[in-house]
Amino acid sequence: MRILAVILMLISLKSWANCDSNNDLGGISFDKNSSYFGKVGSQLLDAILDPTAPGYLRLEFAINSNEGDEQLRQYNLWLAQRRIDRVREYLGNKGFAAPVVSLIRTAATDTSRNLQLIWCEESDSAPKSLVADR
Repeated sequence: MRILAVILMLISLKSWANCDSNNDLGGISFDKNSSYFGKVGSQLLDAILDPTAPGYLRLEFAINSNEGDEQLRQYNLWLAQRRIDRVREYLGNKGFAAPVVSLIRTAATDTSRNLQLIWCEESDSAPKSLVADR
């Protein structure tokens, strides 16, 4: 019975983490081999610090996991995560209170070194809280 409860919770959580990309807030660009963003990225993040609707922020970064050898793929994955971490750290330091979800797309064919910011509005089907059954 507990296994069924966990499976149902994971299914509902997975559907909650999906959202339409209609609320694309823009992208933060990074230089090659860098996890630092510039003034334009800071201005974009500052503009979203006070969300107008309940929901969460999804950070998406695309990499091509079929490109290069294993060492290059591992480096690209590490760099993508580092870029996401920098944005999360910036938002945390500025007091951004909404939840932040990150997604690294590894099947991308066009990698632009942009981290997309997508606002996902809370829907009626989103769980208000998750409590595990002992």
